[in-house]
Amino acid sequence: MKKIGFALCMLFIAIAASAQLTRTVWKGAVKGDNPQSAILKFGKDTLVLYAADKTVIETMVYTVKANVLTLTKINGQSDCGTKSTGKYKLTIAADAMNMTTVLDTCNDRSSALDATKWIKQ
Repeated sequence: MKKIGFALCMLFIAIAASAQLTRTVWKGAVKGDNPQSAILKFGKDTLVLYAADKTVIETMVYTVKANVLTLTKINGQSDCGTKSTGKYKLTIAADAMNMTTVLDTCNDRSSALDATKWIKQ
């Protein structure tokens, strides 16, 4: 019985973290070779990274599990392949979100997103 309760609790936490991002917009800045202000727009399962002028930088599929955001490129400006994935630890408090690289096979993405702070819009 304890195992079922623990499994349900973990499922609830995973759903809550994902639901917390669905249909939200966050403003911050990307780093890397071309530091700039940026916007993250989370859909149901797609994340779009926009430049401040609203041009699309990257479109990615995302999932969230145990406060780890997993990203896979669909299309965009980076050299990331469509099979490379990145995992980022999320810390969300009030209207602020911090992202820290856990593991990413694409240096373009990790150099842009590691240690970034985003404010919910």
